[in-house]
Amino acid sequence: PGTETSRKRDELTVGDLRIDLAAHEALLDGAPLSLTPTEYQLLLVLARRQGEAIDYVTLARLVLEYEAELWEAKELIKRHVFTLRQKIEDDPGQPLYVVNVRGVGYRLDDPGQ
Repeated sequence: PGTETSRKRDELTVGDLRIDLAAHEALLDGAPLSLTPTEYQLLLVLARRQGEAIDYVTLARLVLEYEAELWEAKELIKRHVFTLRQKIEDDPGQPLYVVNVRGVGYRLDDPGQ
C-alpha cells in the first residue's frame, strides 16, 4: 500500500502533461516525450512552480546551473523554451503550456483551467 502513495508523490501533473520524477521522464497524453536533459530540467522547474512567472535569470540558474546577466539568460532560456514547445504544444506558435510573461520570463499553465 505504501508504494502507490510514494509513487504519486514522485509525479507532477499539469493538464495532460505528467512528469515522473522517479523514472526521470515526461509524458504527454501518456506518451513519453523525447526531451534533452535541459528541456526536462526546464519543464521540471516550471512544473514545480506551476502558474508562477519565473524570471529568465532564475531559470538560467535553476535549469542550466549558470549565473547569467538578464540579456544572456533571456537568450539562453528562449532557445530551450522554443525546442520544448515544439515537443509539448499542439501549436508552438500559440503555446498553452509554456507561456511567456512579457518582460519577466515564463510560466507553466494548465490549458484545461
